[in-house]
Amino acid sequence: MTTDERLENLERELSLAKSVAKSRSHWLMAVVIVGAILFAVHVIGTSSRPFGWWDGLADIVRAHRYILQDKDGRYRATLTRFRDEAGLYVHDEDGNRYASVTVDKYGPGLALGDEGDNGGNDRATLTLGEDEAGLYLRNEDGNRYAILTVDKDGTGLTLGDENGNGRATLTVDKDGPALRLYDENGKVKWQAP
Repeated sequence: MTTDERLENLERELSLAKSVAKSRSHWLMAVVIVGAILFAVHVIGTSSRPFGWWDGLADIVRAHRYILQDKDGRYRATLTRFRDEAGLYVHDEDGNRYASVTVDKYGPGLALGDEGDNGGNDRATLTLGEDEAGLYLRNEDGNRYAILTVDKDGTGLTLGDENGNGRATLTVDKDGPALRLYDENGKVKWQAP
């Protein structure tokens, strides 16, 4: 395959990926907005006396879980609290979790799953903890592929192979930048500095 053919293939794949990402982001934004509205209604509805005019209506929206079902009775979205985690979960037509916005004792998180036969594995996860923020991207098998983290000590990017093993890291910390390449067993093959 020539360089021009490779470039054409790459441009075609990038264009397709952009259009898929754009449509998913619009859909996800709508789900997040609906979830936020439901959550606000829940908070207002479970408050003891949120507004004087609300007193008679508070019991109508009080619940531990909200479930959105399609016409066939399948779960399409749930807004719930379980143990120490509260979240909005969106399901695909087979009932697999497709996306979630959660808050637990470690902080907020956003996870985007994958439709298909892999049971809804998260493909992209964004986390925000007390000491670290991270973006985790995985391949279609659910293995780790790329991780970007930021914490008080610096930033790091880890790239993994098809088995989820870290094969390259780029870090910047108090000692400066560093690049390391690893073999399949996790031993450093090359590094700078």
